[in-house]
Amino acid sequence: MEKFINIERIVDTVITRYYVGPSLGERTNKFMFDILYDERFSFGQKKKILEKILKRIGKYNNAKMRNLHRISEIRNYFAHREPFFIREEGTVAPDPKNPEENLDFEKLHEEFLEKEKLVNNFLFEILASVGVVLKKGV
Repeated sequence: MEKFINIERIVDTVITRYYVGPSLGERTNKFMFDILYDERFSFGQKKKILEKILKRIGKYNNAKMRNLHRISEIRNYFAHREPFFIREEGTVAPDPKNPEENLDFEKLHEEFLEKEKLVNNFLFEILASVGVVLKKGV
């Protein structure tokens, strides 16, 4: 799920830029490493902070945030769903929202990839809104 890691790094950059500013110095590094990269600082907390920032800068979009929430949920299914059994007839992993049904990981993966593109585009717009200028690699 490298794509999700990239999404989280973009969210980290938006939060850092909003609260710390354009500096790339020691203060920025301390903020990112001491706070955002702490193992107890969840992505759920980052999403809440991102929502506050987006509302303050007038860029909040409920549908786009729902997509972010959904890809986070799908990522968590892949990372944490237990029990997880593999049988000849397929994977057995009960859906936590409906335990009578199994999760369909192929469909979830397809949905993730579809929504990830939309979320990625949205977050790159937000990066520009907080003054981050990205240069293409050489």
